[in-house]
Amino acid sequence: MEHFSANKGEYPRMEDKIRSVTYSGKLDQKGIDLPSLLCPVCDTYIENVNHVFVRCELASQVWDRIFRWLDMVQPIFLSIADIMDWIVSMNCSLKRKKVLEAIILTAMWVIWKYRNNNLFGSVNMKRSSMM
Repeated sequence: MEHFSANKGEYPRMEDKIRSVTYSGKLDQKGIDLPSLLCPVCDTYIENVNHVFVRCELASQVWDRIFRWLDMVQPIFLSIADIMDWIVSMNCSLKRKKVLEAIILTAMWVIWKYRNNNLFGSVNMKRSSMM
């Protein structure tokens, strides 16, 4: 994922890149048969980008841990757009926004890597390894 800046105009490009990620629901829409459309992490909900990065139980746990580590009240995120809007609306220095961006992008990368390893890897990662 490429770096994105704290300017409102930059977020749509980043959101488009995240939305272009291939997940089971998208493959199904293209006619590719899969054993399951459910999230490979929680096996409960149909997988989509907002579920993987925001709504999945694993993602929720990651965000909870991050906000506790930052000693910040965790906002309610329902979508990736909510996360990006939150960064833009932060009343803090540009340097702090850049740090928050880096933390958020790293968290998303870790979530995606965990998801892919569970789906395609020969050895499942333990959740504790990412916390």
